[in-house]
Amino acid sequence: MTVQGQDVTLPQMPPKTYAGLKDVLAYLGVTWDKRRKVHRLTGSEVDLRRKLAHLNAGGRLPPRNPLAFFPTPPEVAQQVAELAHEALGYRAHLGRRVTVLEPSAGEGALLQAVERVWDDPAHLDLHAWELDPGRAAILHVLGYRVTRADFLSCATPADLIVMNPPFSVPGDALAWRTHLIHAVGLCREGGSVIAVLPAVPLLEDRLLAPLLLDREYEVLPLPDGSFKSSGTLCKTVILHVTQTDQSWRRQPTTWHDDPFPNTSTLQVFLTAYTFGDSVWNTLDPGERSRSRFERGLQAIALDLQRQHLPVWLEDVDMAFLYARWLTFSGAAPPPAPARPLLPLFEPGVPAP
Repeated sequence: MTVQGQDVTLPQMPPKTYAGLKDVLAYLGVTWDKRRKVHRLTGSEVDLRRKLAHLNAGGRLPPRNPLAFFPTPPEVAQQVAELAHEALGYRAHLGRRVTVLEPSAGEGALLQAVERVWDDPAHLDLHAWELDPGRAAILHVLGYRVTRADFLSCATPADLIVMNPPFSVPGDALAWRTHLIHAVGLCREGGSVIAVLPAVPLLEDRLLAPLLLDREYEVLPLPDGSFKSSGTLCKTVILHVTQTDQSWRRQPTTWHDDPFPNTSTLQVFLTAYTFGDSVWNTLDPGERSRSRFERGLQAIALDLQRQHLPVWLEDVDMAFLYARWLTFSGAAPPPAPARPLLPLFEPGVPAP
């Protein structure tokens, strides 16, 4: 190529060759001027020669988007902010400050949306974490307190965490999950984590399921194409996790003078007897197949989880239920509960 001022002349080449050079030209800062029908250099010639020397020496093009930055569209940011205000906006009327954190903040779309919907933004302490220096500078100009570092090194608790984390980065194909788990760990009691995530079955993830089922949460699907303006067609959801103590659900409990390891086990036990004939009645008592039995119980647990009931079976729960089945196999099921089951399933209602 030859360069005169900002005009760049490329040699004649087949269309396929030119198509293959588009990423290289973008890296060099060479763009096509449709009006003048010429290639233009957007940077300096010195910068161009430095980049050419790097490529000629066997260098590789840098990743196009190494931090997986896809800006949060205004409509999505508004929905996140409204959920945040619904959860914690009452604190402004009590004169209480709310510490708001946006990890991997990009250009601060979520912080700006929260400011817009809050009744009194003066009660907000806004903090952004952003690794990219250019975007961190933008956040600083916008007036936010900025930490230029990887969010996973953050140890500062917050009342409200609003986030659109990177979905996948080099070295961590599930970066969204890593960031979400870290965020929940930083959220104060009574606070909220509101995250834009890929539309995947969250409760089928063995790391996320216990985390979610020990807390109050809701999943709100976003319309297809919500991030089209940001350069991706990935299907997304909004996950709202409320940091409330649900650990009592994993404590030993008693029903009809019969001790159970925890309420998860009791819920699955009652559901299996009431609705799960395929688990209790169709198994051959002589087969004693624990794996087949456990698959049936996990299916029941998954059905309860889909109704947002905090049910999670661990090995100790499976062993307990399997022992119960061995005890009752071949015998008539125990009598129906003396009280309705539904109140036991309501979130926040301890087992009797």
